[in-house]
Amino acid sequence: MIHNNKSYKSLRTDLLQFVDNPKSILDVGCNEGVLGLYIKENISKEIHVSGVDYNPSTIEVAKKRLDIAEILDLNNQRETESFLKKCPSFDHIILGDVLEHLINPIQTLNQLSKKLTENGKFIISLPNSNHYSSIFHFFSLKWPRNDRGIFDKTHVHLYMLRNLKELAPDGFIIKKIKRKYRLKESSSSILDKIIAIPLDYIPYFREFFTFQYVIVISK
Repeated sequence: MIHNNKSYKSLRTDLLQFVDNPKSILDVGCNEGVLGLYIKENISKEIHVSGVDYNPSTIEVAKKRLDIAEILDLNNQRETESFLKKCPSFDHIILGDVLEHLINPIQTLNQLSKKLTENGKFIISLPNSNHYSSIFHFFSLKWPRNDRGIFDKTHVHLYMLRNLKELAPDGFIIKKIKRKYRLKESSSSILDKIIAIPLDYIPYFREFFTFQYVIVISK
């Protein structure tokens, strides 16, 4: 879960749009704490923001921006439990492109769910392995090993639309699914916004042009 690419250090407005009336936030995979910093500077300095990441160098930057910023290996169950014990409850837990890198993402979500307030929610983004570009790689007989995107070589799990429900802990359900469309997997363009308008109204077919899912899970 080490993200050195610039794309992981920019503000995730696609996740931010689902943050409402926050009091306490946990940003999992916070990188340098850009999202938390934005929330404190533009919503309220009183909002408590905690962040965790696997990368020591980015956490050093995040420590200057967030209330709590710590190195955490989410694949280590005991380490995760120890961190959560000293944390407050959260009304928002954000996981931006994190779960696909974990050995046991469902176990991690179950652990994190215990720290959500009664009306709290998960905001999660995941790459869609069902993007049409996968077909070309299938017939080329070679799966890409890229540094980012759908074919990131560090991905442990693959997700498609009907896999998303697996991520809801007991007692939780998926409340919202937002699709981010992209014609070209490797880069975005103005055309992505144009095709989004008709694709939103074409069930099933739209999944092949979905580059990423953003889902909201709550009780």
